[in-house]
This record gives sequence, C-alpha cells and structure tokens, in this order.
Amino acid sequence: MADPPRKTSAYDLMVLIDADVPEDRRAAIVAEIKRQIDSGGRLTGDAEWGVRKLAFEIGHRPEAYYHLFQLEAGSDLLDQLRHMLAIDDAVLRHRIIRLPKGAPETAPQPGPPPPPRRGDSDGDGDDEPQRRPRRQGDRHAA
Repeated sequence: MADPPRKTSAYDLMVLIDADVPEDRRAAIVAEIKRQIDSGGRLTGDAEWGVRKLAFEIGHRPEAYYHLFQLEAGSDLLDQLRHMLAIDDAVLRHRIIRLPKGAPETAPQPGPPPPPRRGDSDGDGDDEPQRRPRRQGDRHAA
C-alpha cells in the first residue's frame, strides 16, 4: 500500500548570517539550505537582502547578512532545517513562519534602510556624538 501524501504548507524562512563570515562560507550556507529544501520540499522564492543593520546587537554584532527563502514543506523538512541552522555558528538567527493561504507568490524585497534615529548625529545608531580622541596636552585629560 502506498504511503499517503504528506501535507505541505507554504513558509517563509528568514536566515541571518554573521556579516563577518567570508563570502564563500555564506554562499555554502545558502547552497546547503537550498539543497535541503529541494530534497524534501519545493523552493518557491529566494531573495538575498544583503548586509543590514540589526535592530539590536546579537552576540556583539551590529549587522547581519539577511536571506529570505519561500518554500513549501512538510514538518520533517522543517525539523531538519531548524536543526541544521541551530548548530551552525555562522547563523545568528533564523525564523520559519507559516504563510496564510493566498500569500504573495514572490519573495518580498527589502525596504530602504531606516533613517538615523533622532539624536543620532553620526548615524551609527548609538545616540552619542562622535568624540575626538584625547591628545597629549589636552587640559581635561582623564
């Protein structure tokens, strides 16, 4: 008797990879994710968002490489992906979100980076102005 067909659903998989990882390592991670998806599901969308500033630091890293995959998969494949991404040190975070019926067919593209926050005069996100280093002979040296 044939196995009953496995129920699959549509998902978004967002992966944040350490921005300091070499390009070939990053490409290998993305290729491995695609290989796993193709082995047990179907890749329906793929969008490289590039390096973007994080809303908050993860492991003292202010930026990450973002990659969005859209896929159709069953629970077995999702478990395999979660396991692989959880043990890879270069993957800072990942999130799998089940899409509702009627979700767009194409992967969304990233929006423009947000403008600097008010009070962030130098645009680095820390709300503190750049200070020049103290030089020998400064009157108020600490």
